[in-house]
Amino acid sequence: MTAGIFAASGDLNLSIVLTTLGFAATMGNTLNYGIGSWIGPKIFHDGKSRIFSREHIDEAHSFYTKYGAITLIVSRFLPIIRTLGPFVAGIGKMPLKNFLIFNTIGCLLWVFTFVLTGFFFGKIPFIKNNPVFGIIVAAFITLILLPFMISSIRTTLSKKNSKRK
Repeated sequence: MTAGIFAASGDLNLSIVLTTLGFAATMGNTLNYGIGSWIGPKIFHDGKSRIFSREHIDEAHSFYTKYGAITLIVSRFLPIIRTLGPFVAGIGKMPLKNFLIFNTIGCLLWVFTFVLTGFFFGKIPFIKNNPVFGIIVAAFITLILLPFMISSIRTTLSKKNSKRK
């Protein structure tokens, strides 16, 4: 959305933003699918585990056979499912051709929805002419990144403390 707002102000080229983000989202999900395809057989080969059982992989396969298309499209709009959807599709052995089609549709819908919403939002005169908006965007991005920064600092400090002992 923020990239769309910057595109509306002329700071970014809208077509480059849409192309780049659409490609990145599609490739990220495709890599995630590939990791699921590669890791799935290694984890699910032993039928003795309660979590990693052959039954679960069969259920995932059945689910993606029936609902894979809609899952991949809708999952782009749901934060945690967005990450798990392609991975489980890979584990569940969703056919690659189907995955690529519906993954691309979902990613492009997601990117176009948010970037164009930001673009049209950025055309509103109040937003366009208000210099405080940049500060608000920066604060919003900082708030989003803050939990990751805190976690990273805690991890670094705990590693340093464990080395001292």
